[in-house]
Amino acid sequence: MNEEARRAKIESYRAAYEELVKAIDWFPREMWQFRPSPDEWTIHEIIIHITDSEANSYARCRRLIAEPGESVMAYDEMGWAKALDYHAQSTEDAVKLFKWLRRTSYNLIKDQPEPVWAHTIYHPENGTMTMDEWLDTYERHVREHVEQMYRVYHQWLAPRFYPAEAAVPAELGTDEFVLLPLRTTDVELDYDAVMSSREMLRRWGGGSWPADDFTLEGNYSDLKMHQSEHEQRVAFTYTVMNPEGTECLGCMYLTPLREMRHWMDEPATTKDDFTAVCRFWARESRLADGLDSRLFDALRNWLVEDWQFKKVYFRVNSHDIRQREMFVEAGLEIVYDIEIPGRNGRYLLFG
Repeated sequence: MNEEARRAKIESYRAAYEELVKAIDWFPREMWQFRPSPDEWTIHEIIIHITDSEANSYARCRRLIAEPGESVMAYDEMGWAKALDYHAQSTEDAVKLFKWLRRTSYNLIKDQPEPVWAHTIYHPENGTMTMDEWLDTYERHVREHVEQMYRVYHQWLAPRFYPAEAAVPAELGTDEFVLLPLRTTDVELDYDAVMSSREMLRRWGGGSWPADDFTLEGNYSDLKMHQSEHEQRVAFTYTVMNPEGTECLGCMYLTPLREMRHWMDEPATTKDDFTAVCRFWARESRLADGLDSRLFDALRNWLVEDWQFKKVYFRVNSHDIRQREMFVEAGLEIVYDIEIPGRNGRYLLFG
């Protein structure tokens, strides 16, 4: 590993605590004990494991620096979770301990001289490990477990978002446009619509997306995420295409109201089951001819007639005067007015 790549990994290693805290703050406490299957961990157990792993990493790091060539202990991760009764342990204490362990190791490794990174230790299961390999393993360790926590969360969320027995509509077609599930194969047409409408989309979303230097590869990653969520039934995203399928005209998103509760004073309850938030946009070049209004009319009917949600709210950014007026003219009223940290404007949910 060259010095530049190593420095980037060291800084990413340092940032893992913030990444962990941000992630676990997102997951509602009511589901931290949810176990997807008998041989999978709960979010509570994953948090405790992350800290136990960090304690082992702490010792291995120091062995690499001070006693290269020596052996380190292997341990049975699943066995520890059971024997140490992870559910009886405090996640708050674990996160605090992780912060201390990670910070002290970061302070130790950030200025180590080049020869140290070639030091080795011997792991009875994984064989010889260099200091660079140790860094590579633990730089991504938290990120991999955050992804695991999201998978657990999605398995918990899916049957609460949309009824398991209900079919997900395959499309909505009109003479002017067709809505189809967004796929990675749509990346080029979607990217063209996004980048040609970027100033409007920043106002619509209240953030910096899409940036002027947003890439096709970045858009592909977004579409991959939306496609995965759609297939898992934890959120539904549809592209809006012309009937010929040669031009993307916009996009529509259905997400759980539960996720908006993260920024509300009122916590999520079972009354939020099967309740969605809809947001949509039409490409900027088509606003003059009122495409967004016709899309809105079609969505309202479709969501009532073909979907099995108990309730659907329409979301708009308070700075998007055009959509706000559209919803008011349709007779909708503001039900929730939500401030989102780091966003321009407020999120208004109309119903």
